[in-house]
Amino acid sequence: MKTLRMAVAASVLVGRCLAAEKNPQTITFNSPGDQLMSHDPIQLSATSTSGQPPTFTSDTTSVCTVTPDGRLTTVAAGLCTITANQAGSETVAAATPVQRSFLLTKRPQTITFDGPGDQSLGHPVPPLSATAESGRTPLFTAGPPGVCSVAGNILTLLAADSTGCQVMASESGDNVWAAATPVSRVFKVKSQFPGVDLVFGIGSLITANRTSYTLNTSSSPNTLQGGQIGAASPQLLAGVSFQLPFQNPFHKKAAGDAKWADDPRPFHVFTSLKFSPGTGSSLVGYTFGGTYRLQKYLDVLMGYTLTQFQEPSPGFRAAAIAAVQANANPNLFPGFSVPAMNNNLAGAFDGFPTQCPAGAKTCGITTTSSAANGAAVGTALYTGQILEPHYRGGIMIGISVPVSLKGIFGIPNN
Repeated sequence: MKTLRMAVAASVLVGRCLAAEKNPQTITFNSPGDQLMSHDPIQLSATSTSGQPPTFTSDTTSVCTVTPDGRLTTVAAGLCTITANQAGSETVAAATPVQRSFLLTKRPQTITFDGPGDQSLGHPVPPLSATAESGRTPLFTAGPPGVCSVAGNILTLLAADSTGCQVMASESGDNVWAAATPVSRVFKVKSQFPGVDLVFGIGSLITANRTSYTLNTSSSPNTLQGGQIGAASPQLLAGVSFQLPFQNPFHKKAAGDAKWADDPRPFHVFTSLKFSPGTGSSLVGYTFGGTYRLQKYLDVLMGYTLTQFQEPSPGFRAAAIAAVQANANPNLFPGFSVPAMNNNLAGAFDGFPTQCPAGAKTCGITTTSSAANGAAVGTALYTGQILEPHYRGGIMIGISVPVSLKGIFGIPNN
């Protein structure tokens, strides 16, 4: 019995000696310091004197979680507490756990919002645009009610107001980003006023040509001089275009210009009046139509035009035909055809004299002479109205350059 007790005591003593032989170790775990929330894991680092890697556990899983190898995931703002452990081995004793606490805070963010600038009622407003550092889409609100409203990023103007419409961009953040300080922009809403452009261009009638005559008084005798109106004779145009309150969905702004986003443009109607040179009162042409903007400073215009042309009056035609027939021998009016003159064909009177040539036996139906050799040279062939005006209508197509009057009238770009 005594021998048994001695054996047990020896075994316990040996076990204690073996346990006492394990090497102690310590853990070095420096706090990472206060951290900003992140969608990406944060790597923690700790070492032990044994060289064996510590493992990590989170004591505040509602704020942060961590993998055994130290990949920290932020969950919510607050105090995060992490413990580093090293369990030891057969020869190394377990280390005393080391605990570190640090504060997790949400990332601050700002909003960039330039605002649309002053606007005119009835004109389309460019879509609102704002960005947040978080990459999240800001939310827009607008007011006061009755002046403007917003749905998504589409702003609608409801009434003119000199105080203005206020648009606010806000972003509420998430578990990583703090709410941004809202950014507001105030702009005036002006009364509706049509955009007005001066238009200078060139266009042509898409119709058959027609002869228009003028009186050439620099020749002796005076003659009629024919010119063409129609596709063969483009006309210079100077007029005004007015912007209508509704949009033309096919009318695009020029791309690549900060003031001209690529969205539908308002429709413009174009009008041009043409007066007789020198008088300033005789209307000789009128064009009405629309313009299509190819580039910022180049429009295509298409419309309906009335253009004045001058033709020999019936009285003059009768006098001219009588003079040609009476003076056929000798032929004092060579090159002129009575049938063509009767039917007023194109160019039939081009170059025809309006005064009696030398040697005329008789000259017109209202001018007679008792002289044996006919009427006196230079006598008017016809004492009534020689030319009378007519108007010709047709489709006008051309190009024009607009010159904006927005700056003069205080209308904003839109």
